This record gives sequence, structure tokens and C-alpha cells, in this order.
Amino acid sequence: MAHHLTCVCRKRLPSGFTVDANLRIPLEQARVTVLFGPSGSGKTTLLRLLAGLDRPDNGRIQFRDQVWFDSTTRVSLAPQQRRAGFLFQDYALFPHLTVRRNVEFAAPHPGKAGEWLSRFNLTWLSPRLPREISGGEQQRVALARALAAEPALLLLDEPLSALDAATRTRLRHELRRNLVDGDVPSIIVTHDRTEALALGDWIAVLVGGAIRQAGPVEEVFRHPADVQVAESVGVENVIPGEVIARESGLATIRVGAARLESVDTGETGLVFACIRAEEVTLAPGAPSASSARNRLAGRIQSVLLEGPVARVEVDCGFPLVALVTAQSAADLQFRRDEPVSAVIKATSVHLLSR
Repeated sequence: MAHHLTCVCRKRLPSGFTVDANLRIPLEQARVTVLFGPSGSGKTTLLRLLAGLDRPDNGRIQFRDQVWFDSTTRVSLAPQQRRAGFLFQDYALFPHLTVRRNVEFAAPHPGKAGEWLSRFNLTWLSPRLPREISGGEQQRVALARALAAEPALLLLDEPLSALDAATRTRLRHELRRNLVDGDVPSIIVTHDRTEALALGDWIAVLVGGAIRQAGPVEEVFRHPADVQVAESVGVENVIPGEVIARESGLATIRVGAARLESVDTGETGLVFACIRAEEVTLAPGAPSASSARNRLAGRIQSVLLEGPVARVEVDCGFPLVALVTAQSAADLQFRRDEPVSAVIKATSVHLLSR
């Protein structure tokens, strides 16, 4: 338990919504953990319970060897006793203090503030007020201030949400680098799939106040535990089907008027076939020979541009969504009613029982 954060607790809000959390984070493996899920799923409430800003109705929270909360033994440490840094969405910088004074406010001594200002390339901004610097610079100041307090755990509530889209994209990887360099385990709340993939080592998916799945980010996104998790992490194709054959390590699934093959993981009978849109390859015309198991003839139903990518909806005997680059969609002249072939590797089809 010494290298884990464990939270098994329950909190009922005045609205009647209940967060019923069962979370165990391996801190050595998870430098950055993402609390992920749709708006209203309980992410911020769970973060506040960990910070000690809200008190669970019952349960237990333990960080490494220290019990932070236990309703049975009536232990409930105050936020300052937990040494958990909290970075709010709006950063909560003191508007009347300079950048240096903001960081010094949290640091145990001025030298520590100077160290973090230098580490985040903020020394040159030291005399400025928060209103005189950019949103990205404010984020770095807030992060430096949080780390200057030498927290045992850093909690961040949607730290990129206050930024415009272009700045948010630019700062994702910078935030990840700064968190790793800070060498403090961190937990970030987000409902943005791209942010989760870019920032996290470990992820816990919340749906309706409960943690439905937790594990390494790539594993959870590729192999969701159930349909609600699949929909939450943005699996565009969740297709009802039925396993009709199993042979040589492969399962054959009847999906509408078509057949799909997947790696045989033991599911039988009625299933959902989950396929990420970015793992569907489209080509004009009829299917050609390929090493992929699934080569489907289809017809384009719609093409929707979403910035640099195009969302292509195809009828393959069942509805299928593919994501391709906008340039590819233009070059290949993807248009409504045009015939296309969809290629999907068997390893890209993930089955869930239904």
C-alpha cells in the first residue's frame, strides 16, 4: 500500500447525485493520472474529496502510508495536513501580487521560489502582474506556485479549459513535461479525449459517479470494459452483433448484413463490436486484396470536416464511421453515394458481451 493512493468512499450531494468511488492508483507506475468522463460524472467532486475540501459521507482515503480519511476511526485530515496542491481551472493567482510574489507565497523560503521560477522559465516575468502575462504563462506560474509548496500530491481541475483552442493545443505537451519534471504524482480532471491521451500515464473513467474502469491510458482507450466506457472514451463504432464462429484464434461476428473477424477473447453469443474510427482505413472503389481480415464494401453516407480531419460515415451493411485527414478526403474525392472499401484489422475489433 506504500506506493498507492486508495480511495473507497461515498459522497451524496445536495442535488441527490452520489459519487461512489473505488479507486486505487499505483503511484510508481502512474506519474500522471487522468480522471476522465463526461460533464457531471463526479470528477471534480472526487478531486475535492481527495484534497480534503469536501468530506465523504463514509469510506477511507489513504495516500501511501498515511490515512487521510476513515469514517470508521473518525480520521479526517485537513487539506494542509494532506499536503495536496490544488490547481483550479482559473489558476486563482493573486491579482495584486507579482509573478515572483505569487510563487513566494507558497514556497517555504524565497530560494525555493526562485528555483521553480527558473525551472519553468519564468524568471524574466518575475516583476509582472498576472494580468500582464498570457494565459499559458499564467498556467506556468500557477503550476510553479503549486509545486513550490512541495506537495505530496498535485491535483489539477481541468487546467487547460480556460485557454483558447490554439493555446490549449500548444500547452498540452508542455504541461505534461512540466508535471513529469516536477517529480510529484499528479491527478488531472478532464473530459477531453485528446488531453487524456496526451497527459496521462494512468486513467480512471467515471460514469454516473462511479469508476467504471481504471488502468494504463492506451489500454483503457483500446479495450474499454463496457459500452458506457467505450462511449465515454470516444469509440465511435459500437456495433451490435453476434458471434457465430470461433476458429484458429479468431471469432467471426455477424453484424447486420456483413461479417467481421476479431481476435478470439472468449465472448460468445450477442456482443458489441467496438472499433475506433481512426483504425478504419478507406479507399475508393471495391475492396482489393490485403492482409487485413476485414475488407468491406460500402457506400459513403456523409463527409463532415472537423478541422484537419474528416468524419466519414459509411454504410457497409451496418453504419461505420471512419476518421481520415481532410486532405485525404479531398484527394480521394470522398463524396456522398460514392463506393468505398473499408479495411479493419482483426486486432482493431474489440468485443464486449451484451
